[in-house]
Amino acid sequence: MLYNFGGYSLLQRGKAIGGWVDFPEGLSRLIHEHCSRAQGPGEPNAVEESCLLDEKIQYTGVMDLDALIAMRVRELRKARGHSLDTLADLSGVSRSMISLIERGETSPTAAVLNRLANALGVTLASLFAEEAGTAPVPLSRLADQQVWKDPATGYERRHVSPSGYATPIELVEVAFPAGETVTFETIIRNVVTHQQVWVLEGEMIVTVDGDASHLRVGDCLAMVLGQRITFHNPTKKLARYAVVLTTTSNTSRKQG
Repeated sequence: MLYNFGGYSLLQRGKAIGGWVDFPEGLSRLIHEHCSRAQGPGEPNAVEESCLLDEKIQYTGVMDLDALIAMRVRELRKARGHSLDTLADLSGVSRSMISLIERGETSPTAAVLNRLANALGVTLASLFAEEAGTAPVPLSRLADQQVWKDPATGYERRHVSPSGYATPIELVEVAFPAGETVTFETIIRNVVTHQQVWVLEGEMIVTVDGDASHLRVGDCLAMVLGQRITFHNPTKKLARYAVVLTTTSNTSRKQG
């Protein structure tokens, strides 16, 4: 049986499964609330343990993307010591919108997420991936790769790189609808992002700081992300392209 607690998937297992599970921060509270309702009044730890042992609930490590984005934005903001107001000032995204995102109550657009990622000093792709774990797996199976759809344009990003595996390289596959355009505005770039776009299907026009390149199948464009970047599919067919990017701190960028 599959349970869902605020975007976390929990799987009921048979009695043969033993041992204890360490759940991510925030999930224990949700489990406790569920167990308290199921078991009635009692000592919190005893109730929680009794419920988990009776139902054999095991964390599968799978979250829906809205929940993952909410967790990543909240964790990154707190790690940097930013209040909601501070992040709003740095990103140009309203405090109320950030609060909704962190509670998983809205699906932000790609443009909004890009502003938040920049203000937090990370890449957009990193908002769709969990932090490196204690036992990272270097293999990313197709079935396990997170796919996110921009609610404004319908374009889809597949996070291809192994989630939670520490590496300076990120690989993303994008399916871009016909006739659509996405523009990323960079208010403050705390990091330097080197990116290459390789077209796999269809055509794309990519404009970096006013310099447009018309890309067709097999073409690859290298760039250092600047103040403004626009992706546009000028055709009546879906386009697909791969994005490979790596990031360094702004202080390490050569001057001159």
